[in-house]
Amino acid sequence: MILVALLLAAAGQITARGDPALGLALRHAATTAFLRGLTASALAGAVAAAGAVLAVLFLPARPDRPAPPSAQPTQAETQTVAADCRQTVAAD
Repeated sequence: MILVALLLAAAGQITARGDPALGLALRHAATTAFLRGLTASALAGAVAAAGAVLAVLFLPARPDRPAPPSAQPTQAETQTVAADCRQTVAAD
């Protein structure tokens, strides 16, 4: 944005110094560059918004059902693992 403003100011100075064709060409180039950048960023924003909407619609917020009980460790398994850890730490 600042670069475009600087280019427009330079185009004005070039026109004031007696070369209106070059000033007009520089002004046109700066304006075209700004508008193309604006268009590209608007398109990128639209793609990001569409991706966010699709994520909200199709990605689950949480699992439909909890894990089966067999996948969760039992109390005895938890105690066995804790005892093994204590023995490993004591051995070091």
